[in-house]
Amino acid sequence: MDCNTCENHIQAFLDRTLSGEDLRQFLLHVKKCSNCHEELETAYLVEVAIPRIEAGSAINLDKELSERLAAAERARLIHWVLSNMMRSVEVAAGIVLSYSAVRAFILFGMQYITFFD
Repeated sequence: MDCNTCENHIQAFLDRTLSGEDLRQFLLHVKKCSNCHEELETAYLVEVAIPRIEAGSAINLDKELSERLAAAERARLIHWVLSNMMRSVEVAAGIVLSYSAVRAFILFGMQYITFFD
């Protein structure tokens, strides 16, 4: 992901609507690119921190942003694991159904097949 794309995804990340491959690439890029990380910090400060400070709440910007990034990474990994598990279950179900159909045909289907009356 390039910096321009990353910066375009910051708002979606803050809104928690960034997902899938876009989220994965965003998280990797923000970890590597100090400029984009600073852009994310600024956006987080404006959108989340300042309203809370104005309301009288204390805030630890670095800690909270780090926790938000870590939570997004955990959620992404959980989604990836569950998606792969579902694909494995689908493949296994297809194999079982195919095997059952072939076995039923072999055991019971042959007696019902007549080519010529």
